[in-house]
Amino acid sequence: MEASRKQKELLAKLHCTYKKPSDFDGYNSIEAHILIDKMLSESRKKRNYSEYFALEKQLHLAGYEFARSELIKIHTHGNKSGLRDLTGREYYSLLEFMRSKLEEMEDPALVNMRKKIISRMRTMGYEKNDKADMKAIYTWVKKYGMHHKPLNRHSKEELISLTTQVNLMYDKHLEEVHK
Repeated sequence: MEASRKQKELLAKLHCTYKKPSDFDGYNSIEAHILIDKMLSESRKKRNYSEYFALEKQLHLAGYEFARSELIKIHTHGNKSGLRDLTGREYYSLLEFMRSKLEEMEDPALVNMRKKIISRMRTMGYEKNDKADMKAIYTWVKKYGMHHKPLNRHSKEELISLTTQVNLMYDKHLEEVHK
């Protein structure tokens, strides 16, 4: 039985000697999974963490605040706290999770909602040196926003409700200004 596409991609990521699909010919899917598990556990010894650190840096620059040990604890349900403790599956699962968070943050619809919130807040006085006072806006979102979490950590549904909250506040602000 030939390896699945996901298994082939995983093997390509590992940069191991089992790169060719033909290496799995004659294995059933259970045997292939066992072989992949074995290769993943062996790869821990020579794992390169550069991809993790690159993703971590991108997430921090995008405003996603987390401590590495806390992220790992959450991802492993509290069982592990360091990168070296992770099995191959856990490590690659963590990378996929981080990539999905990064993609989610870069979704144009979410970026536009965040920009709208920042723009409205700036119009309402959250401004410093003719620019949006991001520190004050982030503080307001964490303290008074519906979900009490950093702006860049809101999911799409949460951003929609936060945008509605800010729009209602903005409408009240406009009413008071035009009295």
